[in-house]
Amino acid sequence: METRSAKRKRLLSSAENEAERGGGEDRISDLPDAVLHHILFLLPIKSIAQTSTLSKRWRRLWSSFPDLDFTTINKDLDHHHLSTSIVSSTTRKRVHSLAATSKGTDFINQALARRDKHSDLRTLRFFGQFSFSRLNRLIRCAVRRNVQELDVEVATNDYFNFPRSVITCESLRILKLKSFSPGFRLPPPSIMTSGFQSLHTLLLSLIILYDQSSLLDLFTDSSFPLLKKLSLDACFGLRDLKIGCRGLEDLTLESIFQLNGLSIVGGKLERLRVASCFDAYSSDSWVKIDAPKLRIVVWESNAITENSCLENLGCLREASVGFLLHHEDVAATKVWSVSNFLSGLSHAQCFTLESECVEV
Repeated sequence: METRSAKRKRLLSSAENEAERGGGEDRISDLPDAVLHHILFLLPIKSIAQTSTLSKRWRRLWSSFPDLDFTTINKDLDHHHLSTSIVSSTTRKRVHSLAATSKGTDFINQALARRDKHSDLRTLRFFGQFSFSRLNRLIRCAVRRNVQELDVEVATNDYFNFPRSVITCESLRILKLKSFSPGFRLPPPSIMTSGFQSLHTLLLSLIILYDQSSLLDLFTDSSFPLLKKLSLDACFGLRDLKIGCRGLEDLTLESIFQLNGLSIVGGKLERLRVASCFDAYSSDSWVKIDAPKLRIVVWESNAITENSCLENLGCLREASVGFLLHHEDVAATKVWSVSNFLSGLSHAQCFTLESECVEV
Protein backbone atom coordinates (compact mmCIF):
# COMPACT_ATOMS: atom_id res chain seq x y z
CA MET A 1 0.00 0.00 0.00
CA GLU A 2 1.36 3.40 -0.97
CA THR A 3 2.19 5.61 2.00
CA ARG A 4 0.95 9.19 2.28
CA SER A 5 4.54 10.47 1.95
CA ALA A 6 5.19 8.43 -1.21
CA LYS A 7 1.89 9.50 -2.72
CA ARG A 8 2.63 13.15 -1.97
CA LYS A 9 6.04 12.90 -3.67
CA ARG A 10 4.50 11.20 -6.69
CA LEU A 11 1.83 13.89 -7.07
CA LEU A 12 4.32 16.72 -6.71
CA SER A 13 6.69 15.09 -9.17
CA SER A 14 3.86 14.63 -11.63
CA ALA A 15 2.91 18.28 -11.28
CA GLU A 16 6.51 19.37 -11.92
CA ASN A 17 6.74 17.19 -15.02
CA GLU A 18 3.50 18.67 -16.33
CA ALA A 19 4.84 22.15 -15.79
CA GLU A 20 8.03 21.32 -17.69
CA ARG A 21 6.13 19.86 -20.64
CA GLY A 22 3.82 22.86 -20.67
CA GLY A 23 6.63 25.37 -20.80
CA GLY A 24 6.27 26.36 -17.17
CA GLU A 25 2.52 26.83 -17.32
CA ASP A 26 0.78 26.41 -13.95
CA ARG A 27 -1.79 23.77 -14.82
CA ILE A 28 -2.35 22.48 -11.30
CA SER A 29 -4.00 25.76 -10.29
CA ASP A 30 -6.60 25.19 -12.99
CA LEU A 31 -7.91 22.09 -11.24
CA PRO A 32 -11.28 22.32 -9.44
CA ASP A 33 -11.26 23.28 -5.77
CA ALA A 34 -12.47 19.85 -4.70
CA VAL A 35 -9.55 18.14 -6.47
CA LEU A 36 -6.98 20.54 -5.01
CA HIS A 37 -8.48 20.13 -1.53
CA HIS A 38 -8.07 16.38 -1.90
CA ILE A 39 -4.40 16.80 -2.89
CA LEU A 40 -3.75 19.24 -0.05
CA PHE A 41 -5.28 16.80 2.42
CA LEU A 42 -2.20 14.62 1.92
CA LEU A 43 0.03 17.36 3.33
CA PRO A 44 0.68 18.38 6.95
CA ILE A 45 -1.51 21.28 8.06
CA LYS A 46 1.34 23.81 8.15
CA SER A 47 2.40 22.93 4.61
CA ILE A 48 -1.17 23.51 3.47
CA ALA A 49 -1.17 26.92 5.15
CA GLN A 50 2.08 27.84 3.41
CA THR A 51 0.50 27.35 -0.02
CA SER A 52 -1.69 30.39 0.72
CA THR A 53 1.29 32.64 -0.11
CA LEU A 54 1.41 31.46 -3.73
CA SER A 55 -1.53 33.47 -5.07
CA LYS A 56 -5.04 34.68 -4.31
CA ARG A 57 -6.39 31.39 -5.66
CA TRP A 58 -4.32 29.37 -3.21
CA ARG A 59 -5.15 31.75 -0.37
CA ARG A 60 -8.82 31.10 -1.05
CA LEU A 61 -8.18 27.34 -1.13
CA TRP A 62 -6.60 27.55 2.33
CA SER A 63 -9.35 29.68 3.80
CA SER A 64 -11.98 27.22 2.54
CA PHE A 65 -10.06 24.01 3.28
CA PRO A 66 -12.69 21.72 4.86
CA ASP A 67 -10.52 19.27 6.85
CA LEU A 68 -8.34 20.82 9.55
CA ASP A 69 -6.13 18.24 11.25
CA PHE A 70 -3.86 20.01 13.72
CA THR A 71 -2.42 16.79 15.13
CA THR A 72 0.47 17.11 12.67
CA ILE A 73 1.72 20.32 14.29
CA ASN A 74 3.60 18.37 16.93
CA LYS A 75 6.29 17.63 14.37
CA ASP A 76 7.20 21.33 14.40
CA LEU A 77 6.97 22.04 18.13
CA ASP A 78 9.16 21.32 21.11
CA HIS A 79 7.44 18.35 22.68
CA HIS A 80 6.71 17.72 26.30
CA HIS A 81 4.64 14.93 27.67
CA LEU A 82 1.34 14.73 29.45
CA SER A 83 1.25 11.98 32.03
CA THR A 84 -1.93 10.03 32.51
CA SER A 85 -3.04 7.54 35.13
CA ILE A 86 -5.95 6.16 33.14
CA VAL A 87 -6.18 2.41 33.40
CA SER A 88 -7.78 1.78 30.01
CA SER A 89 -5.53 0.14 27.47
CA THR A 90 -6.61 2.69 24.88
CA THR A 91 -5.50 5.62 26.99
CA ARG A 92 -2.48 4.18 28.77
CA LYS A 93 0.11 6.18 26.92
CA ARG A 94 2.08 9.39 27.06
CA VAL A 95 0.64 12.08 24.85
CA HIS A 96 2.51 14.85 23.10
CA SER A 97 1.04 18.30 23.71
CA LEU A 98 0.80 20.52 20.67
CA ALA A 99 -1.09 23.33 22.36
CA ALA A 100 0.99 23.81 25.49
CA THR A 101 2.96 26.50 23.68
CA SER A 102 1.45 29.75 22.53
CA LYS A 103 2.85 29.03 19.08
CA GLY A 104 0.66 26.00 18.55
CA THR A 105 -2.43 27.58 20.06
CA ASP A 106 -2.07 30.77 18.06
CA PHE A 107 -1.78 28.83 14.81
CA ILE A 108 -5.05 27.01 15.50
CA ASN A 109 -6.81 30.24 16.43
CA GLN A 110 -5.53 32.05 13.34
CA ALA A 111 -6.50 29.22 11.02
CA LEU A 112 -10.06 29.24 12.32
CA ALA A 113 -10.32 33.05 12.42
CA ARG A 114 -9.18 33.43 8.78
CA ARG A 115 -11.59 30.92 7.34
CA ASP A 116 -13.99 31.96 4.63
CA LYS A 117 -17.24 32.77 6.44
CA HIS A 118 -19.22 30.98 3.76
CA SER A 119 -17.17 27.75 3.87
CA ASP A 120 -18.33 24.97 6.14
CA LEU A 121 -15.89 22.93 8.19
CA ARG A 122 -16.07 19.22 7.53
CA THR A 123 -13.47 18.01 10.05
CA LEU A 124 -11.68 19.57 13.01
CA ARG A 125 -9.11 17.46 14.80
CA PHE A 126 -6.67 18.55 17.52
CA PHE A 127 -5.13 17.33 20.77
CA GLY A 128 -3.13 18.86 23.56
CA GLN A 129 -3.37 20.77 26.82
CA PHE A 130 -5.95 23.55 26.92
CA SER A 131 -7.75 25.59 29.51
CA PHE A 132 -11.47 24.90 29.54
CA SER A 133 -12.29 28.40 28.29
CA ARG A 134 -9.91 28.09 25.33
CA LEU A 135 -11.26 24.65 24.51
CA ASN A 136 -14.81 25.97 24.58
CA ARG A 137 -13.93 28.84 22.22
CA LEU A 138 -12.39 26.47 19.69
CA ILE A 139 -15.40 24.17 19.77
CA ARG A 140 -17.90 27.02 19.52
CA CYS A 141 -16.03 28.35 16.51
CA ALA A 142 -16.22 24.92 14.86
CA VAL A 143 -19.94 24.70 15.58
CA ARG A 144 -20.50 28.09 13.91
CA ARG A 145 -18.74 26.67 10.83
CA ASN A 146 -21.18 23.74 10.72
CA VAL A 147 -18.53 21.17 11.61
CA GLN A 148 -19.45 17.57 10.71
CA GLU A 149 -16.66 15.70 12.52
CA LEU A 150 -15.08 16.88 15.77
CA ASP A 151 -12.16 14.84 17.12
CA VAL A 152 -10.61 16.22 20.32
CA GLU A 153 -8.09 14.76 22.76
CA VAL A 154 -7.43 17.19 25.56
CA ALA A 155 -5.88 17.49 28.99
CA THR A 156 -6.79 20.25 31.43
CA ASN A 157 -5.61 21.27 34.87
CA ASP A 158 -9.02 20.57 36.37
CA TYR A 159 -12.25 18.74 35.67
CA PHE A 160 -14.14 20.36 32.83
CA ASN A 161 -17.75 20.25 31.75
CA PHE A 162 -18.91 18.70 28.52
CA PRO A 163 -19.01 21.49 25.88
CA ARG A 164 -22.72 22.21 25.56
CA SER A 165 -22.36 23.95 22.22
CA VAL A 166 -22.02 20.58 20.49
CA ILE A 167 -25.28 19.22 21.91
CA THR A 168 -27.52 21.29 19.66
CA CYS A 169 -25.15 21.33 16.67
CA GLU A 170 -27.34 20.13 13.80
CA SER A 171 -24.42 19.57 11.41
CA LEU A 172 -22.39 17.31 13.73
CA ARG A 173 -22.19 13.69 12.56
CA ILE A 174 -19.13 12.37 14.41
CA LEU A 175 -18.00 13.38 17.90
CA LYS A 176 -14.85 11.98 19.51
CA LEU A 177 -13.99 13.53 22.86
CA LYS A 178 -11.13 11.97 24.80
CA SER A 179 -10.00 13.56 28.02
CA PHE A 180 -6.88 12.80 29.96
CA SER A 181 -6.59 13.12 33.72
CA PRO A 182 -8.59 14.41 35.52
CA GLY A 183 -11.54 13.99 33.10
CA PHE A 184 -14.81 15.71 32.20
CA ARG A 185 -18.40 15.76 33.41
CA LEU A 186 -21.52 15.18 31.36
CA PRO A 187 -24.40 17.62 31.83
CA PRO A 188 -27.65 16.22 33.25
CA PRO A 189 -29.55 13.83 30.94
CA SER A 190 -32.33 16.41 30.62
CA ILE A 191 -29.87 18.65 28.77
CA MET A 192 -28.14 15.88 26.82
CA THR A 193 -31.43 14.56 25.46
CA SER A 194 -32.24 17.91 23.85
CA GLY A 195 -29.71 17.52 21.05
CA PHE A 196 -27.59 15.12 18.98
CA GLN A 197 -30.37 14.61 16.44
CA SER A 198 -27.88 14.17 13.58
CA LEU A 199 -25.07 12.31 15.35
CA HIS A 200 -24.20 8.81 14.07
CA THR A 201 -20.85 8.24 15.86
CA LEU A 202 -20.07 9.05 19.50
CA LEU A 203 -16.81 8.18 21.29
CA LEU A 204 -16.31 9.46 24.85
CA SER A 205 -13.35 8.72 27.11
CA LEU A 206 -12.74 9.50 30.80
CA ILE A 207 -16.17 10.67 31.93
CA ILE A 208 -16.81 11.62 35.56
CA LEU A 209 -20.33 10.55 36.62
CA TYR A 210 -20.26 10.47 40.40
CA ASP A 211 -23.09 13.03 40.55
CA GLN A 212 -25.28 11.04 38.14
CA SER A 213 -24.54 7.36 38.52
CA SER A 214 -27.33 6.28 36.17
CA LEU A 215 -27.62 6.75 32.41
CA LEU A 216 -30.88 4.89 31.93
CA ASP A 217 -32.65 7.55 29.88
CA LEU A 218 -29.80 8.95 27.78
CA PHE A 219 -28.99 6.45 25.03
CA THR A 220 -32.46 6.09 23.54
CA ASP A 221 -34.03 6.81 20.16
CA SER A 222 -35.36 10.14 21.32
CA SER A 223 -31.87 11.35 22.26
CA PHE A 224 -29.82 9.69 19.50
CA PRO A 225 -32.20 8.76 16.66
CA LEU A 226 -29.39 8.23 14.10
CA LEU A 227 -26.64 6.81 16.33
CA LYS A 228 -24.82 3.86 14.72
CA LYS A 229 -21.57 3.66 16.68
CA LEU A 230 -21.07 4.25 20.41
CA SER A 231 -17.94 3.89 22.53
CA LEU A 232 -17.73 4.70 26.26
CA ASP A 233 -14.33 4.36 27.90
CA ALA A 234 -13.53 4.91 31.58
CA CYS A 235 -16.86 6.18 32.91
CA PHE A 236 -16.06 6.71 36.58
CA GLY A 237 -18.99 6.52 38.97
CA LEU A 238 -21.38 4.96 36.46
CA ARG A 239 -23.54 2.31 38.15
CA ASP A 240 -26.41 1.66 35.77
CA LEU A 241 -26.40 1.92 32.00
CA LYS A 242 -29.15 1.28 29.48
CA ILE A 243 -28.50 1.26 25.73
CA GLY A 244 -31.69 1.32 23.68
CA CYS A 245 -30.88 3.01 20.35
CA ARG A 246 -32.61 0.96 17.69
CA GLY A 247 -30.23 2.05 14.92
CA LEU A 248 -27.04 1.24 16.87
CA GLU A 249 -24.72 -1.17 15.00
CA ASP A 250 -21.42 -1.04 16.94
CA LEU A 251 -21.07 -0.74 20.73
CA THR A 252 -17.90 -0.67 22.85
CA LEU A 253 -17.79 -0.34 26.64
CA GLU A 254 -14.43 -0.34 28.40
CA SER A 255 -13.09 0.23 31.91
CA ILE A 256 -16.42 0.98 33.60
CA PHE A 257 -15.30 -0.62 36.84
CA GLN A 258 -18.23 0.42 39.02
CA LEU A 259 -20.93 -0.75 36.64
CA ASN A 260 -23.66 -2.69 38.42
CA GLY A 261 -26.42 -3.06 35.84
CA LEU A 262 -26.23 -3.16 32.04
CA SER A 263 -29.13 -3.41 29.62
CA ILE A 264 -28.51 -3.57 25.86
CA VAL A 265 -31.48 -3.77 23.50
CA GLY A 266 -30.73 -3.17 19.83
CA GLY A 267 -32.55 -4.43 16.79
CA LYS A 268 -29.64 -3.54 14.47
CA LEU A 269 -26.67 -4.12 16.80
CA GLU A 270 -24.03 -6.24 15.02
CA ARG A 271 -20.82 -5.81 17.04
CA LEU A 272 -20.45 -5.69 20.82
CA ARG A 273 -17.27 -5.37 22.87
CA VAL A 274 -17.33 -5.10 26.67
CA ALA A 275 -13.99 -5.08 28.51
CA SER A 276 -12.93 -4.53 32.12
CA CYS A 277 -16.40 -3.64 33.33
CA PHE A 278 -18.68 -4.36 36.34
CA ASP A 279 -18.20 -4.09 40.06
CA ALA A 280 -16.59 -7.34 41.19
CA TYR A 281 -17.88 -6.94 44.75
CA SER A 282 -21.52 -6.12 44.00
CA SER A 283 -24.12 -8.55 45.30
CA ASP A 284 -26.84 -7.61 42.81
CA SER A 285 -25.04 -6.93 39.52
CA TRP A 286 -26.74 -7.96 36.30
CA VAL A 287 -26.49 -7.88 32.52
CA LYS A 288 -29.22 -8.21 29.89
CA ILE A 289 -28.60 -8.37 26.13
CA ASP A 290 -31.32 -8.61 23.49
CA ALA A 291 -29.93 -8.16 19.98
CA PRO A 292 -31.36 -10.34 17.19
CA LYS A 293 -28.78 -9.22 14.57
CA LEU A 294 -25.70 -9.43 16.79
CA ARG A 295 -22.85 -11.16 14.91
CA ILE A 296 -19.73 -10.55 17.03
CA VAL A 297 -19.36 -10.50 20.83
CA VAL A 298 -16.09 -9.79 22.65
CA TRP A 299 -16.41 -10.09 26.43
CA GLU A 300 -12.98 -9.44 27.98
CA SER A 301 -11.84 -9.39 31.63
CA ASN A 302 -15.25 -8.50 33.01
CA ALA A 303 -16.27 -9.28 36.57
CA ILE A 304 -18.92 -11.99 36.84
CA THR A 305 -22.39 -10.57 37.41
CA GLU A 306 -24.93 -12.09 39.78
CA ASN A 307 -27.45 -12.47 36.97
CA SER A 308 -27.11 -12.86 33.21
CA CYS A 309 -29.81 -12.87 30.55
CA LEU A 310 -28.88 -13.12 26.87
CA GLU A 311 -31.78 -13.42 24.44
CA ASN A 312 -32.43 -13.50 20.71
CA LEU A 313 -28.84 -14.02 19.59
CA GLY A 314 -29.64 -16.39 16.74
CA CYS A 315 -27.39 -14.56 14.21
CA LEU A 316 -24.26 -14.79 16.36
CA ARG A 317 -21.14 -15.84 14.43
CA GLU A 318 -18.18 -15.11 16.71
CA ALA A 319 -17.93 -14.96 20.50
CA SER A 320 -14.85 -14.49 22.65
CA VAL A 321 -15.39 -14.69 26.41
CA GLY A 322 -13.16 -14.15 29.43
CA PHE A 323 -13.95 -13.23 33.02
CA LEU A 324 -11.98 -11.52 35.76
CA LEU A 325 -12.16 -14.06 38.57
CA HIS A 326 -12.03 -13.56 42.34
CA HIS A 327 -12.19 -16.14 45.11
CA GLU A 328 -15.74 -15.01 45.83
CA ASP A 329 -16.82 -15.97 42.31
CA VAL A 330 -17.06 -19.69 43.15
CA ALA A 331 -20.45 -19.01 44.77
CA ALA A 332 -23.32 -20.96 43.23
CA THR A 333 -25.15 -17.84 42.03
CA LYS A 334 -22.20 -16.65 39.98
CA VAL A 335 -21.45 -20.09 38.58
CA TRP A 336 -25.10 -20.25 37.48
CA SER A 337 -24.79 -16.75 35.99
CA VAL A 338 -21.78 -17.82 33.94
CA SER A 339 -23.70 -20.87 32.74
CA ASN A 340 -26.60 -18.69 31.64
CA PHE A 341 -24.25 -16.29 29.92
CA LEU A 342 -22.50 -19.01 27.92
CA SER A 343 -25.82 -20.66 27.06
CA GLY A 344 -27.00 -17.38 25.58
CA LEU A 345 -24.03 -17.48 23.20
CA SER A 346 -24.66 -21.06 22.08
CA HIS A 347 -25.53 -20.01 18.51
CA ALA A 348 -21.99 -18.76 17.86
CA GLN A 349 -20.25 -20.52 14.98
CA CYS A 350 -16.82 -19.65 16.40
CA PHE A 351 -16.49 -19.70 20.19
CA THR A 352 -13.33 -18.75 22.13
CA LEU A 353 -13.03 -19.23 25.90
CA GLU A 354 -10.21 -17.90 28.02
CA SER A 355 -8.70 -20.33 30.51
CA GLU A 356 -10.51 -18.81 33.48
CA CYS A 357 -13.86 -19.73 31.92
CA VAL A 358 -12.78 -23.34 31.55
CA GLU A 359 -11.82 -23.44 35.21
CA VAL A 360 -15.28 -22.19 36.19
